[in-house]
This record gives sequence, C-alpha cells and structure tokens, in this order.
Amino acid sequence: MVLSKRERYIAVVSAVAVGLLVVYYGVVGPLLDRKSDLDAKVRDANLQLEHANRVIEDSKRLGPVLAQRLAGPVKKNASDAESQMLKSIGEWARDARMTAPSIDKPDRGERDKDFARMTLRASATGSMSQIGNFLWRMNTSSVPVRVSEMTLTTHKEGTDDLTLQLSISTIYLASDTEKGPAAAAPAPVKETTP
Repeated sequence: MVLSKRERYIAVVSAVAVGLLVVYYGVVGPLLDRKSDLDAKVRDANLQLEHANRVIEDSKRLGPVLAQRLAGPVKKNASDAESQMLKSIGEWARDARMTAPSIDKPDRGERDKDFARMTLRASATGSMSQIGNFLWRMNTSSVPVRVSEMTLTTHKEGTDDLTLQLSISTIYLASDTEKGPAAAAPAPVKETTP
C-alpha cells in the first residue's frame, strides 16, 4: 500500500503531534508540576527565614530589656520577693495614709516553668479615698503584683471607716529545687549485664 504525498504528510504530522503529547505528558508536565512544588517550598522557606531573622533581631533588641526587667522588680528567690512585697505594701499604705497593714505569712504555691508565685494576705483600715489611693499606688507600681481577692467591709454603718482585706500575688524566679521533679535532670540509667 502506497501512501500519497498528502497522506504521508498527514501521517507525519499526526505522529509528531502524538510524539509531542507523549513528551509533554511524560516529561514536560511532571517537570512543570515539580517546578511549581519547588517554587511553593522556596516561598515557605523564605517566609521561615524572614521569621527567623525577625526573631534574631528581636532577641538582640529585647535581650537587654529582658535582662534589665529580670534584674529589676522580678526577684531571683523567695526571700527577696517576700521582703520586696512587705516593703512595698508598707510604703503603699504609708503613702496612702492608711493604718499599718497586718500581713500574714506568705503562701508559696504555684509554679509555672521558670517562675513561682507567692501570695500574701494583708489587712488594713482607712477611708474610701485612702483605700483608693492605696490600690492606685499598687496598680502603678513597678513591682509585679496581682490582686487575686479583695474584700471591703465597714466597721460601722454609715461611716467612712473601712477594712480592706487583700490577697496579693507576686512572682519570682524559681530555683531548680522549686521547679519540681519535671525540671530536675533525669536520673542516669544503670546498665546491667546478664
């Protein structure tokens, strides 16, 4: 069977088209898919790199600030934190012209990672303006404090003679023994030979 010139031309064009389709779907298509996947991975890696660079820059910029804050009001142990709180509560009451507060023994309770919380219970008497002044001084202080419970009662109905009872918490850096068993180093494993 002899093909005419026109039929040969059609057969060659068809064979080239089929060949191009096979090459596209077998080689070029997967390469283009792979390229788009790699482009997406490069974008993700660039975003991660930008984030890491921001963290490094923030660390360089904020490291001294954190060190200053840790050296400042946040104390390194429980006794320093307790004496800071006792001194501060006395100053706040004195500045507000309240009676000297009575303070119960602190409760050294909760621990969270590197910090421990200490709670003091204090009681003092004064007028409404004195108590407001005391709370304002506490709120604007650089000492890390938090009022967890507050009770305000009157001595006699219709007078401005009030008793304030507070539970005040502060934080300090917990030592390794205060961090608990989870923070302590794991015990070495002894190997036994049979």
